[in-house]
Amino acid sequence: MLRNHLRSSRSDFLQRAVIVFEDSQSSEVIGLDLKGWHSPQTAQARWKRLVAPVSGCASYLNAWGAGFFAPLDGCQRRVAVLATAWPGDKTYLSALKGRFDFVMGVSEPLVELAHDALGLPSERLSVVPVPINLPDLPERPPRNFGNRPVVLGYCGRLMTAQKRVERLPPIARALTAAGIQHRWEIIGEGPVQGTLAKQFAAVGATVQFRGRLSGDAYWEAIRSLDFIVFTSDYEGTPLSLAEAMSQGVLPLYAKMNSGGDRYTEQIHPALLFPVDRPDAAAAGVKAVLATSPAQWLEMERKARLLAHGHAENAYVKQFEAGVRTAYQLPRISMVTPPNVATALGLHLPFAVLGRLNPENPLRRGLG
Repeated sequence: MLRNHLRSSRSDFLQRAVIVFEDSQSSEVIGLDLKGWHSPQTAQARWKRLVAPVSGCASYLNAWGAGFFAPLDGCQRRVAVLATAWPGDKTYLSALKGRFDFVMGVSEPLVELAHDALGLPSERLSVVPVPINLPDLPERPPRNFGNRPVVLGYCGRLMTAQKRVERLPPIARALTAAGIQHRWEIIGEGPVQGTLAKQFAAVGATVQFRGRLSGDAYWEAIRSLDFIVFTSDYEGTPLSLAEAMSQGVLPLYAKMNSGGDRYTEQIHPALLFPVDRPDAAAAGVKAVLATSPAQWLEMERKARLLAHGHAENAYVKQFEAGVRTAYQLPRISMVTPPNVATALGLHLPFAVLGRLNPENPLRRGLG
């Protein structure tokens, strides 16, 4: 998202970014270089020292930081872009009422969340697509299964929190039980790779761990898949989903009330399965494999069509439209809102805040 914003920055829509937990030497990007042991109060002090008052619109990714940076930003309008769901998101956003003029979300469920938590009317909400940069590649040839295994893939961080990759091997076991010859391609790396490999081996699955890929190697790996699998607890609209669909790869998607749910339903409802039902995931694959070649081609066409709505700077164009709408409407955000947190909460390190339950009063409005 940051790359797309900066690439499209121009004299009539000049954009500048503040990144919080990294440093930056760029004139376009200000880095506050915060660490886990720093507190929101430290963040405020660095903002005062490094960031000039915002002359136009302040945009907060996932609304993060609005609880303690909004009193300092000095902006004319304030917007939020919700790029993903997260635990306690409704509690967090509810603490930020009165701080935003417009909210954009990368899925309809996130926009509905903003409506419920922030009380914003529909004219101050919009859905924006996660941005993808498509390679200049020919369309994949039609899939010819014959006697070859079905190829399922996972792309992302190999971790239990949120991504729940331990749910993949039970799907492999269910596919085998359903008589579906298959293999797995795992794109990514993470702390549970060794454990995941053992879990796949325990169910007799054939799996290749490709590691973290980029460029041509990434797209080659994505294009080799028949299905891309998601078993997360929560998502916005996964970037890898849009990228895979752009190449005609079909989603096998756990129900999690995200943008991916709705895409999957449009492609083939059987591919959307209850997260605790690996047998339903296998049944979805079996149902799709039973379709005719013409039906399969139509599902690929639909996947590509949905994904192409994310390409060609569609996100940045719609982001700009959201900002312009915020300026056309009267300001409703507080000019200088108070800190939302308690005095103690403002002094707690971010590492400690992140370990507190999202409902904890000390974490209120701090993310």
